[in-house]
Amino acid sequence: MKRAIWTILIIICISLLPPGENRLIRQDVSLLMEAWVPFPEERKPRPIVFANALPVVEKKSKGGHITRVHLGTRLTTYAPAATYVTLPDGPASVPQISATEAFNGLVRQLNRNNAPTREDTVIDAEHTFHGFQSDRGPVLLPAWRFRLAGGGSLIWPALSSGAFWRLGELSQSSAVKKATASQTRPEITIWMDPGETCDGKSLARPKVVIAESPDVVVIITVDNPQRREASELCLMPAYYLAKPFTYRLSSPLGNRGLLDELGNVAIVHYGDVAAIPTVPQPTRS
Repeated sequence: MKRAIWTILIIICISLLPPGENRLIRQDVSLLMEAWVPFPEERKPRPIVFANALPVVEKKSKGGHITRVHLGTRLTTYAPAATYVTLPDGPASVPQISATEAFNGLVRQLNRNNAPTREDTVIDAEHTFHGFQSDRGPVLLPAWRFRLAGGGSLIWPALSSGAFWRLGELSQSSAVKKATASQTRPEITIWMDPGETCDGKSLARPKVVIAESPDVVVIITVDNPQRREASELCLMPAYYLAKPFTYRLSSPLGNRGLLDELGNVAIVHYGDVAAIPTVPQPTRS
């Protein structure tokens, strides 16, 4: 039944895309929505959907961005007891994993990346708590901190993989900077950059198509010829001018995922949240 509903909705929503150059987007969006069909959005607690890149880098190694690690110490195989954590949908008791299991997950994740090899050695593991970014806002979770011989550490969550959805596979959207939703109203407000004309005036409301299924909502940006012309003819600002725009959904977002057309997850907040700065703040290395 769930698949039948999904099929009907995706046919209706994707058919709204204009013809021609968006044909490839239609196909890609259909595939990424199909990938979310198994998402158990009704499960309590809802699976944690990370927007973080994993592993989290805490103070870079002297060797730069590490893409492979070796084990230079003995790790415990003992898993800490289940612990209570506060998730976006409330408190929950979650099982934990040992340092050995976490290290194996970290290695598998690094091996997925096709990056130039920069190796380092893990010399110590510490059980701690770390703040991660989920698709429903920040969460504080138990984690393992793996200290590297070359300096710095790599962080991996200390929860079993069953607590997550597609752990390590997803990234945060750069197109949808933030979103707010209502638990009861069928609408969503998304922060996007509409672009500017050559004289610095904001362009019109971004034209989007929203594709929905019982598991996920996808924001598809339709090409804006005026913005394309401005980007080709003008010197455009390098910073992101995020502005809120509200769109209707067929039903409240609920526990569904929110994605951009590339499959990257948007961060959704319910209720009032702090304003987003329009000019990025400096970062520390």
